[in-house]
Amino acid sequence: MKTGKLKWLYLVICLVALLACQKFEEGKWKGVIEEVDGVTVVKNPGEPMYRKEVVAFEEELRIGRA
Repeated sequence: MKTGKLKWLYLVICLVALLACQKFEEGKWKGVIEEVDGVTVVKNPGEPMYRKEVVAFEEELRIGRA
């Protein structure tokens, strides 16, 4: 009886480990890089790569007037 429970526990741990190591599609870049007349052209998609904000910039100092 104990051996059966240990096998199930081992199976569940292995499945969780496999899912944790899985590569998700959210982080995949969907742009295109082309070479046109010797110039490298990078085209980014209209939607962002990540749904949530990854980096936020905040102005700390401004010298002069806008």
